[in-house]
Amino acid sequence: MRIGRDGKRRPLSSIEGRRSAGELIKARPHTPLRQIAKEAGISLGTAADVRSRVLRGEDPVPQGRTHAPPASAAARRPVSTVTAELPAARAVEPPTQLDVAAMMRILRSDPSLRFSEGGRSLLRWLSGHVIESRESRIARSWSRGWSQESGT
Repeated sequence: MRIGRDGKRRPLSSIEGRRSAGELIKARPHTPLRQIAKEAGISLGTAADVRSRVLRGEDPVPQGRTHAPPASAAARRPVSTVTAELPAARAVEPPTQLDVAAMMRILRSDPSLRFSEGGRSLLRWLSGHVIESRESRIARSWSRGWSQESGT
């Protein structure tokens, strides 16, 4: 079972519900869809789809959905251990100033950020913490100067 956004409990797969609804429809074809949906534990739309499939002589479960996911696959899956050595970590290059400036332009033009309070807050925070290219050139020149003075 999973909990939907509306707080209702729903099955991980509708296959069993579709099958039981198909049996109910075959046994009692004139039963209202709401009752079938309630008894089978499926939505009204799914019950309508199952009824139309059964009336056409098709399987209540659409092709491609014939296998239900195991209820607790994670519990049955053996835990694997890593025995091989991991590859050596590669040095990750920091983004260049052009990359950072391009990323900031993209983020500033993103409507999902511009038109939400949280997004605008993020953009304001980033603007205060991202070093622009002019500032980074000044910082690099000062850094080189300090390195030369210290002899390193």
